[in-house]
Amino acid sequence: MKRRKTIQKAIVYEKTLELANHPTAEEIYMAVRSAHPNISMGTVYRNLNRLAEEGKIRKIEIPNAGARFDHQVHFHHHLQCKSCGSVFDVEARDDAAVLESIENAEEFKIESYQIIFYGLCQKCLRNKEVI
Repeated sequence: MKRRKTIQKAIVYEKTLELANHPTAEEIYMAVRSAHPNISMGTVYRNLNRLAEEGKIRKIEIPNAGARFDHQVHFHHHLQCKSCGSVFDVEARDDAAVLESIENAEEFKIESYQIIFYGLCQKCLRNKEVI
C-alpha cells in the first residue's frame, strides 16, 4: 500500500513539473486523470500538500482564488492578472532587512511570507486596448 502512495505522489509531482504554469489542484487532477483514470481528487490534494511540506513544490495561497502550485521553489514573488487569473513568477531580492525590522519592532518571529502583486498581464492589456 505504501508503494502505491509513492507512485501516486511521483505521478502528481511529475504532472506539476510538466504543467509548470502555477496550476490549481483541479488542473493537476485533470491532467493526471487523463493517464490514470482511477486517481481521486483527494489523492491529488493529499500528495500536493505532502510535496509542498517536503519543499519539492511551493504552495501559493491566493486570496479569493484558492491555492496554486509552483514547480519553482527558490525565493521569488508572484504576479496575478486580475482579468484572466494567470499567475507569473517575478524574481525578487532577499528581503531580510525588511523582515528583521518587522521582527524587531513588533517582537514577532516571521516563519514565512509571500508577496503577490495584482494587475493586468500583457495579453489582457492588449485585449483591453482592442475592445
